[in-house]
Amino acid sequence: MGLLNLQWPSIHKKAASNITWRLHAGGFVTPADSSDSYIDQGYKMLPNLYGLINLITKKSSSIPHKIFREVDSVKAREYKAAVYNKNWQKAERLKVKAYEEVFIPELEELLAKPNDLQDEREFNQQIDGYLLLTGNSYILADMPIAGVNRGKPKQLHGIPSPVVEIIPGTGLDTVKGYQMTYFPGRMIDPQRMGHIKYFNPITSMQLNGDSLYGMSPLKSCRNLLGRYHSADIAQGAMFKNMGPAGILSETEGILQPAQIDAMRDRFRQMYRGEGAAGEIAITSANVKWEQIGLSPVDLNIIEAKKEMMNEIMNVYNVPIALFTENNSTDNNMTEAKKMFITDAVIPTAEHRKSLYNRWILPAFGDDLYLEYDYSTFPEMQEDLKAKWEWVGKMWQLTPNQQLTLMDQEESEDPLMDKHYVPSNLIPLEEIGLGVGDIDTELLDDNPS
Repeated sequence: MGLLNLQWPSIHKKAASNITWRLHAGGFVTPADSSDSYIDQGYKMLPNLYGLINLITKKSSSIPHKIFREVDSVKAREYKAAVYNKNWQKAERLKVKAYEEVFIPELEELLAKPNDLQDEREFNQQIDGYLLLTGNSYILADMPIAGVNRGKPKQLHGIPSPVVEIIPGTGLDTVKGYQMTYFPGRMIDPQRMGHIKYFNPITSMQLNGDSLYGMSPLKSCRNLLGRYHSADIAQGAMFKNMGPAGILSETEGILQPAQIDAMRDRFRQMYRGEGAAGEIAITSANVKWEQIGLSPVDLNIIEAKKEMMNEIMNVYNVPIALFTENNSTDNNMTEAKKMFITDAVIPTAEHRKSLYNRWILPAFGDDLYLEYDYSTFPEMQEDLKAKWEWVGKMWQLTPNQQLTLMDQEESEDPLMDKHYVPSNLIPLEEIGLGVGDIDTELLDDNPS
């Protein structure tokens, strides 16, 4: 069978393309390359994809935030690089030097309750969900256009990405405005719309405006989603309309109708029901058995669905080991949980954080920086003893700074804000030794 396009007329060309289906050779129906399809034919129809997206967003939307003011731009760049490279211990050390925590009531109120219908967690889950499904997420800011509070957001509203159309500007990768299918003809000023998007490589056959949209991770899974959906239907059909497993027939001669009815009734009485599962049927008749039906297990439908789901998990950087039955060791499970946080959850939150820092926070002051506290994840918490050991060796910090690194309350004792140096460290020359006089093998055996 060739390629079949089914389209319905629409007042909006983008909406029309969203309800395009493609039927490929082999009978697999592939969802169209559109945000609507990824939501309707993916998230809303495939329970495993629904569970995977929810697993990520429930974690990414619940991370507590703090607001800082940058005090050292060099250390701030080093801190961001350490976070990007997952060097969490170095990041914690650099954050103390790069930023100081501040409290801005207006900003905190906006983040805690972005609008009248959502709190921070619900709002963030919506933003992250659309990003993961469609590759784009949009936030509309309700802000005054004049006066002393001009440009300062009063409320934030998440806009469903399938209803947003970007109007390109005259220059390369510039935006003239945004339009929602809810309100055709009304253009939204780009300063009022925040846009998060994934990388979207375009080809020479695409238009300049195509690069303004992000690419959905599910775009690379379109054929996979079609196969998975077909496997779901096949498995359900087999359970609902299970045909006969085989044919029982006489080896010599022909069974009479009365004999067939008697044999069927006897079989139903003796071998049907949950308690008879796996029992062996016994008869004195000279009969033979021909198997004609296969179970979903025999047809490898279940295993095929597992393999396809593993591919989808790989697209979202979720470790397969987190959901496999043969993940036997506690160490493997611990590492898988940590990889899930570092490779799937944190990058999702970082996309949102980047938008906040470049678009929302500048309206409330200079050099402000929003940061999420990833140490609240149990999967990210290091061994407390080990952490105390490396913090204790940082004698360049005051005791109160060390307490802050350990997420402990600072002491009001003024002595805790002073710097101290280890008293047991003295120059070699004071004891009459040089570097060449030290037995390094002895030090290796006695590191203390």
